Amino acid sequence: MAGFLSAYLSRLRFWYAAKQVCAEIQQLSSAQGAHLALTIALLRAKMSEVQAPGSSFAMSEVIQHPMAYREEICDAAFRLLKDMRQAEREKIRSYESFGVSPSPVLREHTELSDLGFSLLMSTLAVGCNPGILKTVKFSWETIATFSPLAANIEVLMTMPEYILNDEIVQPIETDRWLEMARTLPDFLKTSL
Repeated sequence: MAGFLSAYLSRLRFWYAAKQVCAEIQQLSSAQGAHLALTIALLRAKMSEVQAPGSSFAMSEVIQHPMAYREEICDAAFRLLKDMRQAEREKIRSYESFGVSPSPVLREHTELSDLGFSLLMSTLAVGCNPGILKTVKFSWETIATFSPLAANIEVLMTMPEYILNDEIVQPIETDRWLEMARTLPDFLKTSL
């Protein structure tokens, strides 16, 4: 009985998180949406360098096809992203603990990066709770409508280097970055 309750609560948590992410994405301006799409593309590129816990797969592979992996792998990957998101939050809190207030631009980037992590977490959660697939797909389709441009990349590249160093693993060509920002994970292209 305890196992059933735990599984039910976990699915409920994934459902609520996916709905919350979807609602936040719906509130974005077009400039914020473009910024988010580009940030998610950076995070997805970074995930090709990170191994999913308990497996030999890159996180980017699991994000592309969460329903093709065992629930345990998706859950462990979800928790790893949650820890990475928390580390980013702690970085900003550490500035504040020293009395340094982040600029509004940095604060917005941090919030959008946080939302990007949350969308990737919800994407992984589809492997644990396929019932959230429609919500996650709607979130990704909304992101794709923001259609970032090269000018949006230029704005993002004005961020302080110490912020983007965590997100940019390798330089990305502008055209490739824009293509990545407009691309849904593979499993969403064929589902529903």
